Amino acid sequence: MGEISWGHLGQAQPGIRPGSTFFVTLRLADALAPESYLGWSRETNDRIQQETLKLHRPLTLSERERIIRRAHGKLEKLLDECQGICVLRTPEAAAAVKASLYSLESKLYLIHSWVVMPNHAHVVITLPVGQPVEPIAEHWKTSTAVVLTRLSGLMDPWHADVLCQTVAGPTRFRDFHDYIQKNPARAGLHGWLWVGGEGIPPINVIERWGDLSIDH
Repeated sequence: MGEISWGHLGQAQPGIRPGSTFFVTLRLADALAPESYLGWSRETNDRIQQETLKLHRPLTLSERERIIRRAHGKLEKLLDECQGICVLRTPEAAAAVKASLYSLESKLYLIHSWVVMPNHAHVVITLPVGQPVEPIAEHWKTSTAVVLTRLSGLMDPWHADVLCQTVAGPTRFRDFHDYIQKNPARAGLHGWLWVGGEGIPPINVIERWGDLSIDH
């Protein structure tokens, strides 16, 4: 599995490379209280620094991943508490997000799994070589902003931060797919309609699409 990083996608994220499979999380602006998110971020960074000092050397990629995976689990639990207005409970809002996710599917990326939760969304996608994550995430947010603003009253409905994890290897791919498919039930949303994806592994995606590029 590749490096995990978070933050605004406009910032440098050296572990996020084109031609990879990603687990992407978008959250609404009010999905977490500011103090909750800042506390989570501070705790995670402190843990990384503490381990670095303890070992008297930089952490290996796998060591850093273990810390951030645990941190990501804590963040997901906070999101599944469904804080905020939760406008994505509204069928019109959830449908708009789903439509946006699929608007460029098979053109700029391949969707493996997706879920729209009341205050956030997850998607696993594979990108062809040459296609970065940043404009795709921005497309999802900007193309749904008008609908979400109308329904929620939030002028900037999406939070600027996007969590993006690279996925490498069949085990991690299955883990992320299972997580997405079971996310509604874990949050107590039984019979939730806004989840899907066949979970087809990203094998020979580029060959399947042929000479696909960001100019097409």
